[in-house]
Formats: sequence, C-alpha cells, structure tokens
Amino acid sequence: MSSEGRSWLLSLGVHFNEIELRIKREKSAGLYSKGSSELSYLTLSELIRIIFSDLWINKFNRVFSGDKGLSKLLINSVVPLRNKLAHFRPIDVLDLSNLNSIQVAESLLKKFYTNDSSMEFYLSSDPDWVDEMLDDDNINEIKICLSKHNLTELLDEFWKIDSIRNNRFWPGIGLYKDHFFIELHYFEDSPNLDIEGWIDINKYEVTLITQTQSKLRFFWPIILGKQDIKKGITSLHRMITHSSKNNIQKNTNYTSEYFVQQQQTNRSFGVAL
Repeated sequence: MSSEGRSWLLSLGVHFNEIELRIKREKSAGLYSKGSSELSYLTLSELIRIIFSDLWINKFNRVFSGDKGLSKLLINSVVPLRNKLAHFRPIDVLDLSNLNSIQVAESLLKKFYTNDSSMEFYLSSDPDWVDEMLDDDNINEIKICLSKHNLTELLDEFWKIDSIRNNRFWPGIGLYKDHFFIELHYFEDSPNLDIEGWIDINKYEVTLITQTQSKLRFFWPIILGKQDIKKGITSLHRMITHSSKNNIQKNTNYTSEYFVQQQQTNRSFGVAL
C-alpha cells in the first residue's frame, strides 16, 4: 500500500485474479465472512513466491535486507510444518527446529519496521508532552516536513480533532515509512472504540492499526494524497465521537488482519506497511 495505494491488489497480477475467484467461490458456497485480508485467500507457498520472486526487486528486497535465501528456508521448513498443523498431525521436539527460519524472518521484519531513523517527524500523544504541541519551532519543522509531501493541510486537520480530549483520548501525529499516522493515547477509563467496524469501511485506505498498552496508531499511505487522508482523519474523528456517545462494547479480540497488537509500548511493528 505504501507504493500502490488502493491499487496494491492489482500489483499482484495473476494472484489478484486467483483471489477474486476464490472469494467468489466462497460467497457462492455461503462460506464468506468479512474481516480477513485478501491475502488470506492465497496459500503460504503463493505468499512466499510473491515476496521473494514477484515483488522482490521493487518492494521486499529492502525489507528483508536482501536475504533472498530466506525463501528456501521458509519453503523447506515452515511449509511442511504448516501442513502438519493443518492436517492435525502431531508436532514433536524435532519440529521446533523448523521455527528458526520463522524467527529469522521476524527479526528482519522487526529490524526494518522499528527503525527510528525512518520517523520523519513525531508529535507524541502522551499528555506529559503536550508542551511540544505549543512549541513554534517544533510545529514549523513539522510543516516543512509535510510540505515536502504536499501534505501541509493535514496539520490543520489534525488540530480539528483536538476535541477528542473531551472523550479521554489525547491525539498525536507522525510521518513514518511513507505513511502518515494519527496516534491516540488512551486511559483505562477511555471509551471503547468500534475499531473493527471502522476498519471494515476504511480498509482500502488504511494500511494497518497498531495498539500498545496505552496508544493506538492509524496509518495511511502518503500515496493516497491529502484529500483522501483528510477524509480518513474526519472519519476517525466521527468514529471516536460516535463510540463515546453510544457506549460501544469492549472488544479485546480483534479478528481483522489489519489490526496489529504490540506488547512493546514504544515501537510500531506491522508487516503490512
């Protein structure tokens, strides 16, 4: 999504056609349900081929630090392990060694997606940092950064959602790896949000949502342009206000694959970026 925006599915070529066909079959059989990414309709082998072959040069080479050999490890160890699990065959101690390649892949992903040097600017939502929002020099730097991407107007849009503090949410803002994000700091007594309902409507514009113990981040790819991102911010504001007024039931088990929960409180790790 960071490079293709809404057209990211089309960039999959023949795999896009296969996804459409499989969804159509599922709907015809009455088995289709919302909440899953289109990528979930591809097999593990197909996904590995997309990453390490079809889109390797233009997209995933930099993500995996050029380690294309990792694909063989995944095919030779993870795919057989996945097949064992899928067909309810017992897993033994020897199978645990096959997890090593998963850990290697995960470490490379974490290294790429938690690189602080890719944070072009960050205005924290932490209530203790509220003075940063009033610092003229800091705000001017943010304006300069946004202007490079023709996104200056998004700062004004951000100020408009400041009223969410009345709903026990504190807003923050940032630019990270070709993505603009809104950050929400929340408390134990903050209202519950209808995040699943919101992402279902906005899934073709929002790359992902991350959550830590006290923060939520909503990511939009810069390639969408300021108008569509502004609409997304307005939609987010409405969702917060609506959820606060209507006492949305708490949900801690999100099924959407666009939602990434994190244990660490100061990182943004999400393989969908």
